[in-house]
Amino acid sequence: SAGKTKISISVTCDFSLHGSSGSVSYDASKTILVVPDPPLARGLPITWLLPPFYTTRDLLPRSVNSFGEQDSNGLDTTIGYSLLRSSGRSDPAMQNANAIDGSKIRTGESNAIDCIQAKDHSTGRTEIASCLRVAEVAQVRVAAAESSIQTAYLSVNDKVELDVKYADELGYTFSEALGVAPVKIETNYPDVLSIVMPRDVNGTYGAHQRFVLQARSHGTALVRLHINHPSRKSDFIMVSVGARMYPRDVVIHSGQHLNFTIIGDRMDAHGPGQWLSTNEKVMHVNQITGEAHARGEGIAEVIFKGPNLKLRTTVNVLKVNQIVVDAPAEILTNVAAPPDGYKFSVKLSDSAGHSTESSVNQINAPFDCKVEPSFVGFVEPWSDRAVKKSYCVFHPYSPAQLLPVKSNPKDGILHISVRANLKEDSMVTGSAHALFVKGFYIKEPGMLNLTPSCNHSVIIIGGNTDVELFWSAKDLMSVSLVDTNENIGGPSQIVYRVEALKRQPFADKVTIILPATGQTEELEVNYVTGDRTESSSSSGLTTFGLILTCIIVPAGTLWVIMKLLEKPARQAPPRHAPAPAAGPATAPDPASPAIGEFSPRTPQPFMEYVRKTVDDTPYYKRDARRRFNPQNTY
Repeated sequence: SAGKTKISISVTCDFSLHGSSGSVSYDASKTILVVPDPPLARGLPITWLLPPFYTTRDLLPRSVNSFGEQDSNGLDTTIGYSLLRSSGRSDPAMQNANAIDGSKIRTGESNAIDCIQAKDHSTGRTEIASCLRVAEVAQVRVAAAESSIQTAYLSVNDKVELDVKYADELGYTFSEALGVAPVKIETNYPDVLSIVMPRDVNGTYGAHQRFVLQARSHGTALVRLHINHPSRKSDFIMVSVGARMYPRDVVIHSGQHLNFTIIGDRMDAHGPGQWLSTNEKVMHVNQITGEAHARGEGIAEVIFKGPNLKLRTTVNVLKVNQIVVDAPAEILTNVAAPPDGYKFSVKLSDSAGHSTESSVNQINAPFDCKVEPSFVGFVEPWSDRAVKKSYCVFHPYSPAQLLPVKSNPKDGILHISVRANLKEDSMVTGSAHALFVKGFYIKEPGMLNLTPSCNHSVIIIGGNTDVELFWSAKDLMSVSLVDTNENIGGPSQIVYRVEALKRQPFADKVTIILPATGQTEELEVNYVTGDRTESSSSSGLTTFGLILTCIIVPAGTLWVIMKLLEKPARQAPPRHAPAPAAGPATAPDPASPAIGEFSPRTPQPFMEYVRKTVDDTPYYKRDARRRFNPQNTY
């Protein structure tokens, strides 16, 4: 569709160099402008019929968004219009000719024909937007908002709004002709039906000139519409006020069911009644419930009789000679299938091949459905009453549900057939073929945990085995096809071996993709060595603690050493001191400090270690006042 959009591509690359890795992203974008087509009549007839000497509303859109459409892409294209004229027209004729006034059209004399050219000023494209014909208004037509109507059924006090359409002598309706001719609307029974002509604030009948019919009492009235024209043509509508049968004027196929009912009035106002059919061979009706069954080809009348009421309608039962089945456009698969199944539309046709769609909502579908091969799923008939269409709805089995059924391991893609058979005549049948792509499943999904004692495992894939496998840690893990197991009575299965290549912990994912459908599954793989590992945060704290210890411990040791060196040396007794008195020899007190040559000797290697430690300690200089004796550092 037309508009402006931005296309973006993002690529992420993972680099690994000299043991380090990094990720870099690259982005690129481009703005794409899709040029719209000029508004070609915007769904109106290609030839607009307008009255002479008339100025329209803004019929010509000045841009692609002139009809109130929200422009979500910021695209606004200006459109210009011009009339395609022949060069042979004289100036007097041009004065009474059609003209373009902005987005309005001004018509000239009657019986003129012109075409309008639209030009896109942003791109220079030109197209024929529409043509117009000028003619006199000769008659009026009545029409409902949805379709032409000649008979209306109303309950008492109900209202119906109808449109007045102007037409030319041949009956073609005008694209626009507001107020060009006064319309007279009258009824033969004003007590049954009243006519209301709504007016807008300007006193005119509005853009479509509508009127309202309101039911007053039970009965039937005729409404006539006409204008003052020599042709004296009129249009009529018949209005019936009161109870009515629904549905009316039924067209149904043989074998179908439907329910008749009375609407418009309360049933208790007419008392109980019974339903009848004029031809039971064509249409059978339950006398109490009104449920009907079309039995054979033909025409019958369905009648409701009450104490004060008698209603009837005609039923046309068609014989079905052909069933046409159409397959959905998309590829069928049993992975992420629609919750309501795949709908194969079923149409019933007559002997000439023309579709004869039923005009009512049938209770059930008049056909049976089946699918071949049957092991791919099941199918059921279904009628959508909202849109009056019938389907064979196909529900595929999931990949795992296909397990007990025999299938060819190579048959990942199948051609299935959905067939519809008429219940009343099994010989009337139709079928459609569709492409069915089976999905795959992982036989034991979850997580693979590998260890040094068991460094390998397997992945078993069943169903459609035409898959592709991807993983990241190719230097740490290998995934290889091991075996293809064709089980009799079961689907194909393939086995992949997952093996850790190094004694190094890792966590990775194996991505399994089925290219035919895009089905994707992931399987986590973890390899744990059992070695004690520290997280990055605890490792950082440990490293910081080691550095701090290397600084504090030597500094603390040196502080203790210096304190010991600052103690005064023990003095030996003076030489002139009197000798101790003689006495009995006693053993030395082990608690008393040793003196003189009895002082223990510090090993020489330890003294060298202390000197080297002091000299090599950063930011430490021995003060001259601090003298130490290695003998006192043992």
